[in-house]
Amino acid sequence: MELEAALPLASLWPGAPDARLHANAARNWSAVRQVPGPDNRLAAQAPYSASAGLDYRLPGGAWEVGASVTWQGGGPVRLSAQRGSDSAAARQLDLYARWQAGRHARLRVAVSGLLQPSELEAASYADTSGGQRRVVHSPSAPALRVTFEQAL
Repeated sequence: MELEAALPLASLWPGAPDARLHANAARNWSAVRQVPGPDNRLAAQAPYSASAGLDYRLPGGAWEVGASVTWQGGGPVRLSAQRGSDSAAARQLDLYARWQAGRHARLRVAVSGLLQPSELEAASYADTSGGQRRVVHSPSAPALRVTFEQAL
């Protein structure tokens, strides 16, 4: 199930600046019949996710800035009767500024990944003779992207 909304800020607040709000939320349910439960959901499917953002056009119209924050759920997943995995919930903050340099040219500067300091995942295996659990910690860093577009 997914819900999505986008609207001008002025529709909620008369006289508001030229800003646009956007948000979405999703909840996923799944079950793999061939794998015993609990947590026998699709491995790559996040149980829930949500995002919210704001885009603001500065007076004069040449510059636009924006931000969005995203959450994605993690949790345990049973892959087979013996194997499982577990991932931490993820969160992310992205910021951007865009300059309309003319009718056919624009420059965009974006920074992404400001809230997610690292990724944490675990894998496990267990049978009648014992078990094993491996945890992987992957540090991450924010990314800066600069893009210039010119229409011909």
